[in-house]
Amino acid sequence: MMKTIYIFLIGSLFWSCAEEKKPEEIKEAPKYDKEQSIEMFKGFAEEEKEEIENFIMRHPDWKLQFTETGLYYSVYKPGEGENIQYGQTAVVRYEISGLDGSVYYKSDSLKTESFKVDKADIESGIHQGIKYMNKGSKAKFIIPSHLAHGLIGDMDKIPALASVIYDVELVDIQ
Repeated sequence: MMKTIYIFLIGSLFWSCAEEKKPEEIKEAPKYDKEQSIEMFKGFAEEEKEEIENFIMRHPDWKLQFTETGLYYSVYKPGEGENIQYGQTAVVRYEISGLDGSVYYKSDSLKTESFKVDKADIESGIHQGIKYMNKGSKAKFIIPSHLAHGLIGDMDKIPALASVIYDVELVDIQ
């Protein structure tokens, strides 16, 4: 019996030494040069523009206008007075959603939020679009990712490279 155990132990020792495990190779992420990156982002931009245009075709009643920067906007309820200007404070209510209809954020209907036009650290598309509005007006903005949250989204609810729809009411100008 001892002899059997002894043979088993020696056999196990040789067996375990025979298989040497190699560490897994770590693959490096592909490297992109400037030209490749530019081409890749052009592709993203073209796809995004096509998605936005398809959305607009399904919503012709929005009567959207297009700016040179890529912002689409429609003031669907006119307000009164002069349009808001650089440095003024916009007091707003809003809803932010995706092109698929999912609501990302919504301001409380009883509360408002405010920001200084062209000075606050918010999406550049909002700064552009709000200037088409005056007190009491309501507007919809379709903001492409390069004017919204860009490559990484907001790292919470808005995904990377997402176009967003803002439905904004300019409650007051201060």
